[in-house]
Amino acid sequence: MRIDRVEENIRINKIFRHGSFAHHDGVLVIEALAISERFQISHFDAQIVAAAKRMGCSTLYSEDLSHGQDYGGVRVLDPFRTTEV
Repeated sequence: MRIDRVEENIRINKIFRHGSFAHHDGVLVIEALAISERFQISHFDAQIVAAAKRMGCSTLYSEDLSHGQDYGGVRVLDPFRTTEV
């Protein structure tokens, strides 16, 4: 099924009007640097973890980070994994 551009724009508009987003600022970058150093993950992955933490998420779904790892209060689950930790 192919979604046309107008329908795609309507969906994106709904997401941004009703979604919650972490503001990317210097504080987030500094938090990500600490997370990156502490857990030995890439800075970009650490930014995702820092943003999840800022938004109050206790679970982050990712196939790139370590399944079951707790990154300072944010636990990662791999949505494609079939067995628990």
